[in-house]
Amino acid sequence: MMKGPCFGLGGRYTMRRKTCCVIGGKNVPFERMDTLQRALEQELERALKDGCSRMVCGFSGPGDMLFARLVRKRKTQRPRLFLEAFLISDSEIIGTDGKLRTELTWCNGIRIFSHTMCADGSRLRDEEMVLKSDRIIAILNGPTQRETYLCSIAQSAGKDVGVIRMD
Repeated sequence: MMKGPCFGLGGRYTMRRKTCCVIGGKNVPFERMDTLQRALEQELERALKDGCSRMVCGFSGPGDMLFARLVRKRKTQRPRLFLEAFLISDSEIIGTDGKLRTELTWCNGIRIFSHTMCADGSRLRDEEMVLKSDRIIAILNGPTQRETYLCSIAQSAGKDVGVIRMD
């Protein structure tokens, strides 16, 4: 008999995967990307040591894309690692030049929140990622209301928050 939180998956039950997400990092200057990469590698390693096997990101900025690339590299050594994209709308896939579509092929799952863009789409997506995750990696590039708000949601829910300051 299995113990712990479970969810239905195709008629069978599976242990819930510990989840880590990345938020922020949309306006990281190019010259700081090496610093961000080193910090993300450290946070990703902490998440893996903590037992996280499901990695979630919004694929919406340089921080997200770098995180996804690092997870993709780790998937060669850890085939059970699960990468999931949380997209605001399907127009993010349809309207791209092909690069995002290629990077989405790295994902084991894609979650689309709406078939049309909406004003609150990114906020709703980010809140969902934070609330569904056990560990949050917050990339902060100056004090922004959104990241501060998301970190406060995570901390009040008792989530583990790793902060990467880029300012």
